[in-house]
Amino acid sequence: MIRSNPEQHQQQARQLPPALMQVELLAGDELSPEHLRAWTEIVEQRPELDSPFFRPEFTLAISQLRTRIEVAVIRDPYEIVGVIPFRRVSPVVGQPVGGRLSGAAGIICRDGIEIPLNELLQRIHLSSWDFEDVPDSQRQFAPYAFATSESHYIDLSDGFQSYCELKKSEGSKRISKLNSLCRKLEREHGPVEFRFGDARLDMLGHLIEHKSRQFHDTHHTNVFNFDWTTTLLADLLNSNSDTLRGNLSTLSVGGQPIAISYDLQSKHVLHGWFTTFDAAYCRYSPGSLLVLKIAEAAAASGIERFDLGPGEQLFKQTLKSHSKSVYAGSLSNTTMRRWLKWGIHETKEWISHSPARFTLDVLRPIKGWFDMK
Repeated sequence: MIRSNPEQHQQQARQLPPALMQVELLAGDELSPEHLRAWTEIVEQRPELDSPFFRPEFTLAISQLRTRIEVAVIRDPYEIVGVIPFRRVSPVVGQPVGGRLSGAAGIICRDGIEIPLNELLQRIHLSSWDFEDVPDSQRQFAPYAFATSESHYIDLSDGFQSYCELKKSEGSKRISKLNSLCRKLEREHGPVEFRFGDARLDMLGHLIEHKSRQFHDTHHTNVFNFDWTTTLLADLLNSNSDTLRGNLSTLSVGGQPIAISYDLQSKHVLHGWFTTFDAAYCRYSPGSLLVLKIAEAAAASGIERFDLGPGEQLFKQTLKSHSKSVYAGSLSNTTMRRWLKWGIHETKEWISHSPARFTLDVLRPIKGWFDMK
């Protein structure tokens, strides 16, 4: 895998002068072959944009299912230099096209060019654009970030065995422990079956059912209550494209699934999207075991990186190769609006650690409903 140096990109980047910047605002389903070729060229030439969520196919798939999906196409005097897909959730507020389903966000632009963000907001008639999971190589987002977190991944560019050797050299015994747990699971409950690329739609139904219960129990918005999300997952699972498709993996005992993962796959990157497991088998760490088996199968199929995403979950902390920093915040075109957004964020953070945190359990699903409807 070719790795980029964020510091190098920052030193070389030149800001596109507003006077030379042309912005064409299009509906998601109005993109021409020229637009799509330029978009594809940009993401395939920049390693930091190789996430499936940056692919034009992701925006196109969602634009068939959601309203108000737009793409700003940015040009200099010579060529298309960038795009930014977004959903206009209100006349002046934008968010990533997939809302809470988006695992990466930011501006998709050519190497060495920095887009003036405030000027861009004005050109696309937005007062704010809320974002999460923007790579920290896009340093122009730093002043608008409320938080910086670590997004974890498994590096498979040198193969699965090299990854295992790396973890062993770090002193980690997690992989050998998981292999032992798998053998114990088989001794105590019968043959263990792993399927990578499981196309059975009933397995997708199991995943949605189990994940929906988890959303309910944790007071989070059930993203599967919206028809477009379940249709999107089914459509991507049925896709044969090598540039973007869904990949379902299952771990079963006695013919019954005990762990299921739905991952989004581009040419060389697999992104862990939804994972669930049967709590009755938690002593065997079925979720972690499934992730490890997915990594092995993915490496064998040519995948170079398995994105696990941000979070403190045990499987992410113990199985990751490395982490990369990502921003979350709100891009706003006035100081007052930025302070207001920051104040709302800080208030929510304070409430989440106070005795009044139960109020967030009530408000969180309401906001989530507006984000996903």
